[in-house]
Amino acid sequence: YVVLGECRGDLVDGTAYLSDSIKSILDFDMEKATDGSNRYLRASDFYHVINSCNAYLASADTTLLTGTNQPYMMKEYAQVEAIRAWTYLQLIQVYGEVPFYTEPLLTTDKINNFINNPNHPKANADNLADLLEPFLTRALAIETQYGFPSYENYGFTSTVCHSTKAMIPLNLILGDLYLTKGD
Repeated sequence: YVVLGECRGDLVDGTAYLSDSIKSILDFDMEKATDGSNRYLRASDFYHVINSCNAYLASADTTLLTGTNQPYMMKEYAQVEAIRAWTYLQLIQVYGEVPFYTEPLLTTDKINNFINNPNHPKANADNLADLLEPFLTRALAIETQYGFPSYENYGFTSTVCHSTKAMIPLNLILGDLYLTKGD
């Protein structure tokens, strides 16, 4: 993600020591910088994250309560929705129109059925916000009510960060979705 973004930025210039993979992205060489031909351009990497999110969202039990009657995994549920939405945003920025799914594909048969179905839904800059809206509306309500997951501080003695600083605010994702759509 970072390599793709920076290589396509205005302020980056290559040197003689640049790898072919990065140079083809930097030069917008679409013959050499296609999905799978370049180690930084693999849609499967993005879909691995999406499918992991789908699997979590399908199996997470958000009805469990802690000893103080607080919902157990609601905050994490909202963050996984944010990560999935962010990943779809990255996919459409790199590839334009991409296959869209929200159910986990956990067997070879499910994956093959999805791949071989020419009518599976597609996401693009125009419709991604609409496709994700029902999921993100619920997640935003959860985030508003419960906040971010907190796992306290982490890091080394010289560099410590509170875990909530690593979370993705859903309003940020929604803003990006609507900016991408043009609304």
